[in-house]
Amino acid sequence: MPNITLQTLTPLHIGSGKEYQGNFEFVYFAKENKIAIIDDEKVFEIIGKANLDEWVNLIDKKGDLYKFIKEQKSDIQLQDVAGKIINVVGKPPSQQQTIKQFIQSATQGAYIPGSSLKGAIRTIILNDLIKEKPQFAQQKRNLGFDSKNGFRYKDGELVKHYLGKDPNHDLLRLLQVSDFQANTEINTICIQSNILNQFNNGWAIKQGQTGFVECIPAKTTLQGKIHIPENLKKQIQEKKYPIKNIEDLSLDKLFKTINEHTRSLVSDELDFWDEEGEPDALGEYVNILSELEEQLQQCPDNECIIRISAGAGWDFMTGAWAKGTDKNNEDILDAKTWLDLKRKLRYKSYNDDVPFPKTRKILTQGKPLGFVKLTIQN
Repeated sequence: MPNITLQTLTPLHIGSGKEYQGNFEFVYFAKENKIAIIDDEKVFEIIGKANLDEWVNLIDKKGDLYKFIKEQKSDIQLQDVAGKIINVVGKPPSQQQTIKQFIQSATQGAYIPGSSLKGAIRTIILNDLIKEKPQFAQQKRNLGFDSKNGFRYKDGELVKHYLGKDPNHDLLRLLQVSDFQANTEINTICIQSNILNQFNNGWAIKQGQTGFVECIPAKTTLQGKIHIPENLKKQIQEKKYPIKNIEDLSLDKLFKTINEHTRSLVSDELDFWDEEGEPDALGEYVNILSELEEQLQQCPDNECIIRISAGAGWDFMTGAWAKGTDKNNEDILDAKTWLDLKRKLRYKSYNDDVPFPKTRKILTQGKPLGFVKLTIQN
């Protein structure tokens, strides 16, 4: 069973579903440029029982928690109140803002769930199978169903056809992906997340739509495993589970498929921004993607690059097969079907010549979210 090393190439966010509330669950220490996630017991030791009601009232009235604590202990240090410390990259959040929390375990802090990586792999395999044999996906009746509000697009039939009609036939049933964890607790970062939007006068950051996310920073190394258990291989050989395309899950084939998929999407993204004139609002985005494209072209057989983060965007979340081409470089969907699907996917009504998607989520300085490199260890 080979060990897999995962290295983050850009900041990565996988949400826990929770948010740290400013001036309640965290305070910012400007001198250190760090955020303290409040340890209630530590704060209580500083302010004392006599000031407990004032503390509660201050939170209710959205007062200045840092100032309040400093009044009780003038030489307050970060460690005096922090249960956890997060480094700040770029602009810090205000007292009124929140930070989307990275998923974490009770014992080791931030980690990457195997389900997040497996979900991204599942999308890539589905895209590869559709591009290899697109005929089923080209029939509109297989893309959803008629309803009183018109045709509704759903991918259920596609998944059944290409990946297996039920759990006993599901190709990805065979692949086991462990959680990925670091050898020591990861020092996460807080970074601003922006929405890059196309306006009438060009591309710009959407004001009022910024937020803050807790991320694993780039160049962080974690360890995990990806494999097919021997007992499942034996059961397939004995035809207990009639699963097709098992060869697609060998690590050599899988890593090659992942690299081809990621390289195609990165190349398409670079072509798009080249046609758009690389607006200033992109920051470092194009340069970073260009570097990733070079890495993808040079990946040895035991390495692959995949995108797994929240905020990866529609193209990377779905694989973008619906607007792409098959292995013969022919459009998978005809123009009419793609246009109808695109209209249904939009939240608002736009002219058909407006790019799809018309937004990108980028971090401070234009950093893209969630690219990681996987390496098979010998």
